[in-house]
Amino acid sequence: MANKISFVFHAHVPIFSLNNERETVTFFEKLTDSYLPFFLLYEQLKHKVGLTITPTFLHMVEEETFKNQYSTFLKEKLALALNEEKVNPSALVYVNRYKTIHSYWEKNHRSIVMIIKKLVKREKIVPLLKFSNSNFVAHYNSMWLKEAQIQYCIDKLDTMSFWGETFSDEEVNLLQKYSLVNVNIESRTYNLSPIISKYVKDAVYRDKNNDIAFERQWDYLQTFFPARMNRLAVGISYKAKGSEKNSPLRYIEKKATERCLIHAQQFLREVANTVVEEYAILTFSLELFGYEWDEGILFLSHIMENLTTLSSLSFEHQDGFSVVKQLYKQSWKANDVNVTALYDLEEELNTAFFHKDTKKLQQLHSSWLQKTDDKLLNEKRMKHVEELSSFNVNWDKLFTTYLNRKDEKAHVLWLSTEFPPGMIGGLGTHVAQLSKTLQKRGVKIIVITIGAIGAPSFEVIEGVEVYRITPFQPAGTTLIQWNSRINVAMIEQAVKLAETKSFSFIHAHDWLVCAAATQLKSMWNVPLISTIHALEKGRRLGEELKGDQEEIHRLEENLTNASDYIIVCSDYMKQELERHFSTPQHKITVIPNGVNDVKDNEIQPINSTYPKIVAIGRLVPEKGFQYFIEASAIVRQHFPQAIFMIAGIGPYERALKRKVKEQNVEDVVQFVGFLQEEQKTTLLQECDIVVVPSLYEPFGIVVLEAMAHSRIVIASNSGGIPSIIKHEQNGFLINPGKGNEMARFICHVLTQGQSIKRIQENAKKSMELYSWDIISEKTLHVYKNIQGRVKIP
Repeated sequence: MANKISFVFHAHVPIFSLNNERETVTFFEKLTDSYLPFFLLYEQLKHKVGLTITPTFLHMVEEETFKNQYSTFLKEKLALALNEEKVNPSALVYVNRYKTIHSYWEKNHRSIVMIIKKLVKREKIVPLLKFSNSNFVAHYNSMWLKEAQIQYCIDKLDTMSFWGETFSDEEVNLLQKYSLVNVNIESRTYNLSPIISKYVKDAVYRDKNNDIAFERQWDYLQTFFPARMNRLAVGISYKAKGSEKNSPLRYIEKKATERCLIHAQQFLREVANTVVEEYAILTFSLELFGYEWDEGILFLSHIMENLTTLSSLSFEHQDGFSVVKQLYKQSWKANDVNVTALYDLEEELNTAFFHKDTKKLQQLHSSWLQKTDDKLLNEKRMKHVEELSSFNVNWDKLFTTYLNRKDEKAHVLWLSTEFPPGMIGGLGTHVAQLSKTLQKRGVKIIVITIGAIGAPSFEVIEGVEVYRITPFQPAGTTLIQWNSRINVAMIEQAVKLAETKSFSFIHAHDWLVCAAATQLKSMWNVPLISTIHALEKGRRLGEELKGDQEEIHRLEENLTNASDYIIVCSDYMKQELERHFSTPQHKITVIPNGVNDVKDNEIQPINSTYPKIVAIGRLVPEKGFQYFIEASAIVRQHFPQAIFMIAGIGPYERALKRKVKEQNVEDVVQFVGFLQEEQKTTLLQECDIVVVPSLYEPFGIVVLEAMAHSRIVIASNSGGIPSIIKHEQNGFLINPGKGNEMARFICHVLTQGQSIKRIQENAKKSMELYSWDIISEKTLHVYKNIQGRVKIP
């Protein structure tokens, strides 16, 4: 038997919605039967185990809405058990169980994270995840295996300060000491859940399928669960499983307890006979114990009390993936088959790694191309896996090829909260256009962004792979909480992608993806490029930062410091980084935003009789739309037929509409809402003047778009705008925050007639410097300079 054995439990909980009753009740039952009893057990035992939990789950269980619903659930279950005990003394075990769980839950302030952190500090659980913002964020240097497989999160826990929470040296040392870190040993992973599955079927064990919910009257159940709309299991059963031929028997706790001890002893003997390496890792699904097998927690207790060779085994990957290789092989032999894994490996399996009969191998794998629950087909597949084991396979070479395979083109992971059709401002336009242009130049761009209504979770747009994530966001979520969940979901999506793709580096767009970008950089040890589109201090126009604003500023600084290269859109933004964050000049490259070429764009004369003046952007104070409204009141006195249009959405909209009413220009100013690209193009083609009244504008992509359409632009002399507009040559610059000056220049343009054509021609010509081809070439130059790690044609 192995001299040292580590137990690793995988808590596999998919993301679910609290609005889905069935999913919510199912998880609450798992929490009651498996998770909390598991934690409670390990508070009482001397051994420690490995535990993996998805970060999204940990964020979700810390939500107040979740905590309140689960507390109500526990109270309802306890009330039901107390009532059941009046007529059936067997229900006492449930009364005691629910009282214990409820007490444990409340004692720990309804916090799963608090429970786990306490167990870690007491050296009861080996953390396979990193702490972050009172929760954990996974720290990966490997890959997540697919469904029903264990994830190994193996890396040195070096930095323990994230999102405002700082850990003491003692806590850092503890986490480093008891994580799976830096020991070069040969270990083997065994998935022994199939062995335990034999015990679970024993006739004396409780039959959880015979739940009383399907025997009691609906009115009776609703007395205890008044909010339920469906008849769902309540987790109480008085029946044993019985034999396959007989109906269920009455459950006798004494018999089940005695049998559980016997099975624990048998299991230890199985381990002794099966595990022969000096070091071994035994992996299990946590939900098997308690939720699937009622006596499972008792079984674990017997195992831990009698197994004396447990250790906190630490290891690192041999040749990158040795432990993962062993897990895949052992899983197949144990019939714990991963259909997708076999499908993914099909190309490699059909090569010269085998010494015989490639055709037969192809036949064996043909049935894996379709997933099905058909029993006969699944049995056939299992037989195929057994036959596969008889092939003389060079497994080391096979898995090295599979896990290290790379596309001929470089993979670059882009993280952005905006991508069409999910856009608020110019960020989404920049990300979409630049990614597609780089893709044409041979860079394999993969974008992770936020889901949008009507947009698929995955699509390929002109070669760019776009993955959209939609994390759980309860009502009342703050901006920082929203952003935290977005980043955790991005990390999870990126880790899934890393199972089959290798990333040369990461390109982050703005502070909103800071946490994901910095974590992934640390996980994969790859360079990080960040494009900083704006800064919070600039947006606040010199005001003191408070609350979320301070946190945004801190995230901007974190992203800037963690980045190997930083791209900004103007010299102004470069100076801002140097001033606010002391960013070294050599890290910063100025690359302006780009604009699409507008074909067949004839210069149209200004319509001074019925002029249409447009301002486009996010409706926030720093965009200066309030001064655009002031200007409209002045211009109408000279041009009563003029129409002023505001295109965009944002939190300042209500205040702007009040401003319109105060200025008595309700018949002059129109709010047209957010415009998709085609709608914006139409508006730019139809208007006469585009005004950019920003008080703070790092660049101003709207300026480029308007000039590309040969429109006269009147813009604030702020931020990066002067790098585009040369006053009275290709547009007009005005002092920011001056409605009367804005009105004067609008009237000036409307009275110039044909003499303004020269400025329109210059505007169109100056846009040649801002084509996406030129912008992508400059970006590509930055990519190529990253330590020579990226091979791009």
